[in-house]
Amino acid sequence: MKNSVISIFLTVSIIFLAGCSTNLNSKAQTYCDGDHDVYICSTSIKAVSIIPGAGATYYRADGTELNCPVVAPDSMSEECRELLFDDNCTEVCRASLPSDEDTGLLELLEKETGIGFSDTGDLEISWKTVVGDQLVKAQGLEAKRISDQQYRAVESFFVEQGFEIDIYNVLAGTISGATGYIKGKNVCTVSGGVTGYKEATGQWIPPETDEKDVEIKCGLLEKEIDETENWQVYTNEKYGYSLKYPTDCLYGPLPGYCKQSPPEERPRECLCYFNAEDPNSVSLGTFTGTKSDLTGASFVIFHSIYVDYYSPPAGTDLVEWVKENFSYYEDIPDEINMEIDGIPAVKVYTPFSGMAWSQDDFFFIRDSILFQISILDVDNSDNRKLYDQIISSIEFN
Repeated sequence: MKNSVISIFLTVSIIFLAGCSTNLNSKAQTYCDGDHDVYICSTSIKAVSIIPGAGATYYRADGTELNCPVVAPDSMSEECRELLFDDNCTEVCRASLPSDEDTGLLELLEKETGIGFSDTGDLEISWKTVVGDQLVKAQGLEAKRISDQQYRAVESFFVEQGFEIDIYNVLAGTISGATGYIKGKNVCTVSGGVTGYKEATGQWIPPETDEKDVEIKCGLLEKEIDETENWQVYTNEKYGYSLKYPTDCLYGPLPGYCKQSPPEERPRECLCYFNAEDPNSVSLGTFTGTKSDLTGASFVIFHSIYVDYYSPPAGTDLVEWVKENFSYYEDIPDEINMEIDGIPAVKVYTPFSGMAWSQDDFFFIRDSILFQISILDVDNSDNRKLYDQIISSIEFN
């Protein structure tokens, strides 16, 4: 019976989701002082200083602290190396740049890249979001005739500073383009075009294809963007939980007509569905990325009413139960390593192989019911962002 249920579960086409530590979260919030990026990593709190080279401090459950400076891995302590490569970290908050946030960042950009920029003074950014555009006051720099290598150095700078590319603020063209970067409330745009092309007038001088002109603008949003604000809410009455899922997802199984074309040719409404016909196995399937570079993302929150080991007796040790009943998973941890809406959980990571995508599986017990949540292709950054957004929305009654 167990093998047949396993087989059924593994054939479910779409799987999803994870959680972050709620109990630790309130304590982690106390380190959100504007000078640190703060994360929950397993059972520790990680605070990364905004000061370049200052490193990270880990606040452990036993009350002790560990500082890990920025040095080469072979120069770190063994404990710092283990913490550095811990992939079980959930973001709590981002550092806010100081009052002259845009100026300070731009000065650092100039210093790090060695490019001779000129100051363009007070500007504005029209920042696009899923809930509307925001007009952001900004400071700017520009440079003429920089090389492709220098242009890439500008892009790399923002990534190294912890910014993420915002897909709503990316424009691509044959001779010019722009990329938006976001980190908390801090936003920047990098606009570049072939030297000699004047975007405002469409004037040709003529262009020099091996050199670029670039303009950088940085500012501060009035408030951090909650992209899930207008998402749909699903409530599972049988098991007493709710979660949010993207607004443009169809409710129910994917219609047959949606399957007649490859994903990149499908209409938007065929790129996401949320199927909750069976409250024991709720699934979401979607694609992340752009039309030209789509990646499948999937989710299932699963409970079997037919198998005894999905209904453990009261007082069951979660870790031992998972090891005993799900031994086909490799590297099951020896202790609780996260929480889902305050409920202790065990996360099991399965790396990518030639036969399957990377996967996270989460097990937790509530009211003598064992739940299994699975997310697929977890090493993809776009997928991970989606999963993290849904993570923050999960609530049990």
